Amino acid sequence: MNRNEYSVLLAEYRECARKMMFSNTTIDTFAETATPKQVSSVLDILSIELKTRAENRRIRLLRRAGFPTPKSLEDFDFSGLRYQDGYSTEELCSLSFIERVENLVLYGPSGRGKSHLATALGITACNKGMEVRFFTASDLVYALSKAHKENTLEKLYASIERASMVVIDEFGYIPFDVEGARLLFQVISKSYEARSLVFTTNIENPNNKKIQTFQENAA
Repeated sequence: MNRNEYSVLLAEYRECARKMMFSNTTIDTFAETATPKQVSSVLDILSIELKTRAENRRIRLLRRAGFPTPKSLEDFDFSGLRYQDGYSTEELCSLSFIERVENLVLYGPSGRGKSHLATALGITACNKGMEVRFFTASDLVYALSKAHKENTLEKLYASIERASMVVIDEFGYIPFDVEGARLLFQVISKSYEARSLVFTTNIENPNNKKIQTFQENAA
């Protein structure tokens, strides 16, 4: 192994060791005393452990998110979508709206794949290491009302607030009572400029330039 190859090996070892939260003293001491073969062996072990941790985290994120069924962007037909001016499929699938803490409203007639797309975006976010929560609007209101009665509302809010993206599916499909609507508003209010909300609805979106929107074309 020449000097340049060993330098690359050491750099990879240091990067992995930092991700494992090793102290700089431990990292430097090993690097100064180990042979290239030892460094390579330790790097292999660290890489396997990091990949295992990442996969375990991905599985935990998907389980906590609460998706009803797995969906993927690869299985979605984007040809029937109509976007707000300046928006595109590429930007949507990049999840840049989450980084910008923007909201999405997916609206159009029933049976056009809104829930599929919202789920697929959420699963993609989980695969990238982001916390996501998925609810139908009715299930979320029920959970909020139940938590309110059991004095566990703050715990539920805390769970939602850990997410970078919250999907509220079938918004506006069924009416809520005053208390349910108030609790749902609290979730939306607490999420403002803190996390991205993704709504699926058959109610046409009002002209709100803070919300990225697109509409699925009717067949």
